[in-house]
Amino acid sequence: MASGQHSTVIEQLVVLTYSIWKDQRVQTLTSLTGTALLLYVAYHAVLTLWFWIKPGGILIYCHSETGSWALVTGASDGIGQAFSDDLLKRGFNVLLHGRNPQKLDGVRKKLAQKYPRRSVDIVVADASKVDESYKVVAEKVKQLPGKLTILVNNVGGVSTYPQYVPHAEMAHENIDTLLNINLRFPTQLTAALLPTLKANAPAAILNCGSMGGLMAMPYIITYAATKAYIRHFTECLRTEMIAEGTTNVEVMGWSIGNVESNSNRFQIAGTATSEECAIASLDRVGCGRGFTFPRWLDFVQARGAQMLPERLVRKITIAEMSNRRIAEQKSL
Repeated sequence: MASGQHSTVIEQLVVLTYSIWKDQRVQTLTSLTGTALLLYVAYHAVLTLWFWIKPGGILIYCHSETGSWALVTGASDGIGQAFSDDLLKRGFNVLLHGRNPQKLDGVRKKLAQKYPRRSVDIVVADASKVDESYKVVAEKVKQLPGKLTILVNNVGGVSTYPQYVPHAEMAHENIDTLLNINLRFPTQLTAALLPTLKANAPAAILNCGSMGGLMAMPYIITYAATKAYIRHFTECLRTEMIAEGTTNVEVMGWSIGNVESNSNRFQIAGTATSEECAIASLDRVGCGRGFTFPRWLDFVQARGAQMLPERLVRKITIAEMSNRRIAEQKSL
């Protein structure tokens, strides 16, 4: 097409567009559409803001006259210990689970001294030996002087060393250890305690997932895959409770971001302390969602990653995990 003809076509399109725009009905429709879009965005912005600032509903589970108990697995340190501390602060008695009796008893004494009006007990069981451990914990729950109303499935993480390893180089026993701790133990324990929680309702089952379960993570793929399982397990169990008419047992979980702990010293933007993570997570209880994020910052990071091109997200993830692997190898 010649240059002059091309210009004529453009001019005709401009004239046609302007003539359409001058039509009062088109202007009215455009105005209504724009207003509706703004109202839609404003409505969801208000809902999102309210979600993050509204008070939590965890205290409805602190109702037993003989004392309401919360079981926190993996409570020897890190997020588990922080969960226990905050639950005691909110009025619950706490049963601490861990595998190291000396360490666990030290935590018990510290928390009992800090909260003298609460009861703190311990149960020792190795979550990596799932066939024995969940039965030990379930038996201990039967001996509590009050009612168990909250189960926090916190135990997990990358407990094998080195942590960052190509999958083909992982020892078979290490793979089984990660599967037992992060997947089999919480699944079996939940099944064992569900009848008790139903009997003591209202009650809650709270599961710790990870943002690692939302993204493709190299060098920790067994761990990341178990966290994806935890998310789906939580959603399925929540749906099953509704299907069976059990509306007074809340099932929910969190996609937890990077948290500084004894087993994780890597700092990235937005890294939370164990205390910050635990408090924010418990504040989300009763939010109405099956799986969410503890902090608004975690939510923004996850949504931001979803908006980026997949190739870019993979490139960033590979760079971060490769750096962690190199740093770990240097420290060995």
